[in-house]
Amino acid sequence: MFIVVESVAGLAVLAVSAPSIPLQEWSGMLLLAVLCGMAQMMPVRLRQSSTISVSAGVTFAGLILYGPVAAIWINLGSAAVTAFRPNVKPLHKILFNVSAHSLAAAAAGISYMAVGGTSRPVLLGEAVVPVLLAAAVYYAVQTGLISGIIALTEQTSFLKTWDANYRGSILNFVGLGIISLSAASAGVSLGNAGIIIFSLPLVMAWYGFKYIQDSSSGRPALNRG
Repeated sequence: MFIVVESVAGLAVLAVSAPSIPLQEWSGMLLLAVLCGMAQMMPVRLRQSSTISVSAGVTFAGLILYGPVAAIWINLGSAAVTAFRPNVKPLHKILFNVSAHSLAAAAAGISYMAVGGTSRPVLLGEAVVPVLLAAAVYYAVQTGLISGIIALTEQTSFLKTWDANYRGSILNFVGLGIISLSAASAGVSLGNAGIIIFSLPLVMAWYGFKYIQDSSSGRPALNRG
């Protein structure tokens, strides 16, 4: 029942937002969606059943550049990858993942606009508080939905499941929110070329996440020489 309700809500978000997609920004949106998918192909394992990728940072950049509706659809680049990696998922899991991404991005977009966030802000500093709030809301919705389905499947406590998998990882999302500000600045100044340049700090963020997790878990931290 949980999957049905969540899936219906997520698909409703896509249906309602579709007429408002800023099609005039199609090239930048497509580029960000591709970057979002590429980022999702390199997840970093946190604890037990959870992973994190830097794809949320791409979604936040889309939110700042093109607005909440664009962010919802850009985020589907990440959802598309989760449908097939590390293995092909059954339909109900694909619908759950698509809906979870849609709901998280929609909630982030609503919170961003609610505190004064705008598309392509004249002063980038004006987007700091809105994007950090959006990152926190995205984190809460996405980790809450995933923890909920894990808890129901394994018949365990929601709070214990969330604590075991996601406690403390909000800092990763806040960091991605900050990085997205640089992407927005580059996108405004240089257009699509700036968005491509944005991939460099994303790679650095991925390296940092992986290094920290490998070090804390006792695994060899990448290639430390």
